[in-house]
Amino acid sequence: MNTRERTHPSPDGFGSIHANEILPLREVARRLGWGQKTIRSAQKAGLRAIEFGRLKYCLGVDVIEWFDSLDGDD
Repeated sequence: MNTRERTHPSPDGFGSIHANEILPLREVARRLGWGQKTIRSAQKAGLRAIEFGRLKYCLGVDVIEWFDSLDGDD
């Protein structure tokens, strides 16, 4: 029996990303409030996405590390 607590998105539509998650890229975008252009820009800027079948996936740790890498690029 799985007793792990599930994470639910907040009522305003945005949610959090945890390092131990594997998420479809569109779910990452939904949780961050991104549109298609922002997703493409993030991938061009180095956000790692794993293509499997017809979908692309992101590891939560990759999303977090990508945001950390943006800090100080200004």
